[in-house]
Amino acid sequence: RIKSSRMYAFMSDVNKKYNLDLTSFNDLQIWSIENKTQFWELIWDFFNVIGSKGTNPYIDPLNNMPGSKFFPNGRVNFAENMLSGNNSGIAIVFKSEDKLRKEISWKELKAQVASLANFLKKQGVVKGDRVAAYMPNMPEVIIMMLATSSIGAIFSSASPDFGVDGVLDRFGQIEPKVLLTTDGYWYNGKEVNITNKVLDIVKALPSLQKIAVTPLLGIETQYNSNKYTEYTSILEEYSSKEILFEPLNLDDPLYIMFSSGTTGKPKCIVHSNGGILLKHLVELGLHSNVRKNSKVFYFTTCGWMMWNWLVSGLLLKSTVYLYDGSPFSPNPEILWNYVDSEQINFMGVSAKYIDALSKENINISNKYNLRHLEIIGSTGSPLVHESFDYIYKSVKKDVSVASLSGGTDIVGCFIGGNPMSAVRRGEIQGPILGMDVHVYNENGHSIKNEKGELVCIQSFPTM
Repeated sequence: RIKSSRMYAFMSDVNKKYNLDLTSFNDLQIWSIENKTQFWELIWDFFNVIGSKGTNPYIDPLNNMPGSKFFPNGRVNFAENMLSGNNSGIAIVFKSEDKLRKEISWKELKAQVASLANFLKKQGVVKGDRVAAYMPNMPEVIIMMLATSSIGAIFSSASPDFGVDGVLDRFGQIEPKVLLTTDGYWYNGKEVNITNKVLDIVKALPSLQKIAVTPLLGIETQYNSNKYTEYTSILEEYSSKEILFEPLNLDDPLYIMFSSGTTGKPKCIVHSNGGILLKHLVELGLHSNVRKNSKVFYFTTCGWMMWNWLVSGLLLKSTVYLYDGSPFSPNPEILWNYVDSEQINFMGVSAKYIDALSKENINISNKYNLRHLEIIGSTGSPLVHESFDYIYKSVKKDVSVASLSGGTDIVGCFIGGNPMSAVRRGEIQGPILGMDVHVYNENGHSIKNEKGELVCIQSFPTM
């Protein structure tokens, strides 16, 4: 299994190119931080990034933290790297509890992105403008994000369970020109109508020029302004055959994300299109073993950074699986039913979810064989020893459990799983490649086998 992983293939490439004899994940990790320029350059080549690296130096200045620029003279477009190539088959699968299942092919995805990009341009959206989504975890959010990034604009999203003030605290700061929204969503088998919240939000955001509405529940709503337009009519009216991708600097912004808002208003955190591209290729393509036609699922809302992480599965030409609703409705096995019936390879959830299943002692392996499931990713909080035991006893005995730790501020991980190291209960396997991670004591010294502060001491693309 190790030898068939993408990470092993990458290590073999490193050995071949630099005449080395790396044999383990630990060797590769040390090499990635001691040879930072070569590592990120090889990531670009290994994953055939579309764009231009520019001229040397590829990291400038090399050891500044913060302040290093990755491929400072390069050009890249995030959406172009998502949509390149003649991919056949399914790009996105969406499920809303037990109410609805929908597929979007690669061909449809490209067609819809082309139409939405055309629509945005006609609304006067240009590079640097903001587009926002107040949405359940539906395919249209990904499509709007791709259209936005194709023209060099900046995307931000919030989940429909946020209240009006929560949304305005976020979007009020970034003044979006266009908003994508819906009429409601299902949760715990019940319809949740958000049309009144939408009207209040729109009223309080004077920057909005257009509101694109893609109904999920089919609620009849009378909108009181010509600013509102139906998503389906955009596809018809602005139909376009081609997408022109704006060549961007790697540090041009892609996403605006937000801190949790526990200390005053949520703070804006800006992430770059090249930074996300490179970091997510490492985390999905190497650490999570995602490849062409892999099936990747993370249970998340559009208000959590794991949404931004999940959709990067399209960079690897894998199929991305979305799920919206309660993970316990109509029964506690609903997500496992989804994973089994769709033959998903990577499943991501929160540690709290696994903990809840384990407390109820729900036996998944009795009902589902999960033959195709290779990795279970867990984040949000530490995965406790007992949860590891539960997975191996009651879910699947030969699955790789990847406990991940990172954050919204880096849209990724400092430490996490990898397909080349042993999994031990109650432990995270190791640092992410390219991340110079240490544990520091209160005197600022690196320590081993003691509690301390998690510290990363070299720059990386999503800083």
